[in-house]
Amino acid sequence: MKFFTAFPNDWLTGTADLTAEETGAFWNLCCFYMAKDGVAPDNDAVMCRVVKLGARRWRAVKQRLIEGCFIEIRDGHFWQEKCEDRLKKDGAFVQSQRDRIAKRWAQKRAENGLKTKDKNEIISSRNDTKQLENNDTHDTPVSTAVYTTPSPSSLLRKDVSNVIPIEKGEEGNLKAKIFGECLAYLIPHIKSRITDPKKRREAAASLLGRWRKEVRDGTVVEIVSDAQRRGISDPIPYIEKAVNGRKPKPLRGGAQPADIGLPDDGFISSPRA
Repeated sequence: MKFFTAFPNDWLTGTADLTAEETGAFWNLCCFYMAKDGVAPDNDAVMCRVVKLGARRWRAVKQRLIEGCFIEIRDGHFWQEKCEDRLKKDGAFVQSQRDRIAKRWAQKRAENGLKTKDKNEIISSRNDTKQLENNDTHDTPVSTAVYTTPSPSSLLRKDVSNVIPIEKGEEGNLKAKIFGECLAYLIPHIKSRITDPKKRREAAASLLGRWRKEVRDGTVVEIVSDAQRRGISDPIPYIEKAVNGRKPKPLRGGAQPADIGLPDDGFISSPRA
């Protein structure tokens, strides 16, 4: 026990027959008894240091406390009735406080989780609305990705004849989608050992930033959307594999797709009318 309840009036009344020396020794003994959860050995060498008395004086004080029924010796240990009573009552109080604190923090964490979920849904809804408004301003139809592939490996493009490059002005919308919907989708899937919400968000944003360096924004959105649509339980390895499969590969002679005027990736869809 790191604390115990003391009643000054009871203490003064109960120790009225003791001398100052005996009272001080008895108080130190009670504190030692509580600190050790009632396991205080009858060891004169130890108790001399506890009560701050020499061996001869301590033995005399101990005998006085035993004769006055202040303490007892049981199985080589001290026993004090009122201290035992406080150990039970104060111990029960401490445990009840711990349970209340644990319950309160569990409820707080649950509320914070709901608030974060609601906030992510609001952000996602706003991004969707903004995307629709931007799409309405275009004269040409918006290209739609065709999800017919069963695995990340099939995301590799074998024919670039029907690839539609990202139109000018769409990069800003894709970036907002990546750090809006995609980020909100990835945050809950960051490793569970990262408990700080801010660090989980930073880790998810770092992943998206790395993928943007490896492939285009449109490809990142396409792959993350595909993982979300399929309901993959652990999407990060799936997305990593798909991104690696969509990285531009050198053509014959060391040329890159960009060298021949072709995008390294993009949305796969039907040719525009």
